[in-house]
Amino acid sequence: MLISFLSAIFAALSATPEPLDSARASQLGFDVQSGSSWASLSPDSGRSEAIILRDGTEIARIDSARWARKAIATSKWTLPRRPDLARLRDWTRPPDGLELDWTFKTSRSSHSSRLDRNLFTATLDVPWKDWVSAGAMGGIERTYSKYALDSISSDPQRMWWPWWGTRLCVRSACWEARTSTHPIPDALWTQDRMDSLILSRRNGERTRHWDSPPPRSDLNWQHSLTARVGIVGWRTTMDADRWIGASHELAIAPVAFGSIRWGLLAGRDNSCAWTGIVVGAAPRGFPLPKGATLVSTPLEFAFRYSDLNRMAFDIHTSFRLLPPWSAP
Repeated sequence: MLISFLSAIFAALSATPEPLDSARASQLGFDVQSGSSWASLSPDSGRSEAIILRDGTEIARIDSARWARKAIATSKWTLPRRPDLARLRDWTRPPDGLELDWTFKTSRSSHSSRLDRNLFTATLDVPWKDWVSAGAMGGIERTYSKYALDSISSDPQRMWWPWWGTRLCVRSACWEARTSTHPIPDALWTQDRMDSLILSRRNGERTRHWDSPPPRSDLNWQHSLTARVGIVGWRTTMDADRWIGASHELAIAPVAFGSIRWGLLAGRDNSCAWTGIVVGAAPRGFPLPKGATLVSTPLEFAFRYSDLNRMAFDIHTSFRLLPPWSAP
C-alpha cells in the first residue's frame, strides 16, 4: 500500500503538464476566463484521474472515464505518424444518443424565387459494442415561397410536412431511409426555373413527378449513404420518385480553431457543382447526473455557392444528450 502511494506521488511529481485548449476546458464545464493559461495531466498508470491546472494551479480532478469521453469530443484531428487502431476507432465511432436540432435554410436558383425552409428534427441512435448502431428519426418542415404551395400539394390544408425514417451504421458508414412527401425537396435547390416548372407541372433536368406522379408518390423514400473518417465525410442522397440522379457532397469539418469550428464543402449533382464553407461555435458539454452529458452546438452556418444565381445558406443549432457510456 505504501509503495503504491509513493509511486502515485512520484508519477504526479514527474509528469509534465500539457497545454489545454480553452475550448476544451469550457466543454469540460469550467468557466474560461480571458488571459488564463490552461494545462492538464492526463491519467496514467500511476494516477486514475486527470488533473486540471489554471495558471499553474490545480483547480479540479476528473475521473478517467469522463476525461476519455470528453477527449474524443474535443481533441484535434491530427494524422498520426503510424497507423493507430485506437485513433481509427475514435475517428469512426457510430452515432449515439438523442439529438434535437433546428435548421433554417434559404436558397435561390436561376430564374426562380427564393425558398425558405424551417426544419425541426429529432434523432435517436443506440450503439452496440461500439461498432454498430441503429437509429430512428423524424421531424417536420415548413417552406415559404412567393407562390402558394397548397396549389401543388396533395393536401391543400397542409402547412407543415412531417417525415420519419431510420438509420443503420457500421462504424461511421451509415445508410439512411426517410419518407419524403414535400412537393419541393431540399435537393432541388439547384433546379433552374423551378417556379415555371411547378406552375406548369413540367419536369426539369432534376425535378420529376409533376407530369405523371408515380404510384408511390404518397409515401416515397429518400435514401442516403454517408461515411466519415475523422473530419472527412461523404454523403450521397437519392430519391428516384422526386428527383433525377444523385446529390454528392464531400465535407472537411469540423476543424477546431480555438472556440470556433470551420470546414469546407464540395458537392455535385446532375445539374451543377458547388463549393461551400461551414463556420460555427465550438460545442459545449454540460455534465448531467449519473454520468450523462448534454452537448450544445450554439450556432453553425453553412454557405453553398455554384454561381451568382444559384446559392444556399443554412443556420443550424442542436442539442445532443449522451448516455454515460457514449463518446460523442
